[in-house]
Amino acid sequence: MNKEEASLWRENAEIRNDDYMEHFNNRMRFFNVNRCPTFSTIDYTGTDRKRRRVNIETKVRECDINTYDTLFIEKKKYDALKEGWKKGIKPLFINFMRDGFHVFLVDLTQYFTGERKIESKFVNIANYGYQREDQQVLRYLIPPRDGVYYEFDKTTEKYKRLW
Repeated sequence: MNKEEASLWRENAEIRNDDYMEHFNNRMRFFNVNRCPTFSTIDYTGTDRKRRRVNIETKVRECDINTYDTLFIEKKKYDALKEGWKKGIKPLFINFMRDGFHVFLVDLTQYFTGERKIESKFVNIANYGYQREDQQVLRYLIPPRDGVYYEFDKTTEKYKRLW
């Protein structure tokens, strides 16, 4: 992947995140959010239904929620959400699985308070920045049981909470 292809791939991923977030939030009405600039560490800021300030990191996954035992969050994004939490901002991590009709949402507060322990590990990735570079990077591991999972029902046009 060359520099232009890598840039286009990242931009398309951001657009998909935005489309899925809009679809989910238009139906659930969980948040009043603003999009942060493209490629920011935090994707959205705003308030939730209870008028609490929120920072939201989103991710599109091409797999089913049950494909792996855990979902990864990048260290710098986890750390940025933690810094916001220290200022009283609720840290949320939303994963759009497969097609955007399957959504995993987790409040990271449970890790920051010590209520739950978060594990981390180094993983190998292929970084397609300006040229392919294989890297070993630190990721935090979030088990799906620590969050909530929604599936979109096309008949009712609503998301249903599955757990």
